Amino acid sequence: MEKIFLDTTFVLPFFGIDLEIKGYTPKVFKNILSDFKSVHVSFLSIYEAKAKITRMYKNKKISYETMESFWPKLKILLESERFKFHIYDEQTDRNYNLISNTYPLDAFDTLILASAMDVGALLTEDTDMLSIRDKLRTRIQILNWQNLQSGA
Repeated sequence: MEKIFLDTTFVLPFFGIDLEIKGYTPKVFKNILSDFKSVHVSFLSIYEAKAKITRMYKNKKISYETMESFWPKLKILLESERFKFHIYDEQTDRNYNLISNTYPLDAFDTLILASAMDVGALLTEDTDMLSIRDKLRTRIQILNWQNLQSGA
């Protein structure tokens, strides 16, 4: 695989949020991502990441500095040539309609999957998206951390 699309969970580490996923470490994540020519993200995941980080701050799980550092860290990603940010476009809409007509996903999961379809691989821990991966009649691999780490 040359390209990978990240679900919101895997966007959070770029903003200083640790993931509680078996076998996950930031160092291994960074090494695995370095193997890809491009890393793709939906702008929806950026909004969702900011909302999660704000909620974590309000629940006193992270510092104000972590919340405040969101924009400078996002700016680095936006300026990176390796990171590609997806907007809602005509192809995403076609993919969205196809998915929503066939699979029982909520609107946000459908949008993430629709955006990822043209990339070819999606990294997620979302159980709903993972549950349909063998039923999809499209050309996308839906991977979780364990799959990615093992090279599946």
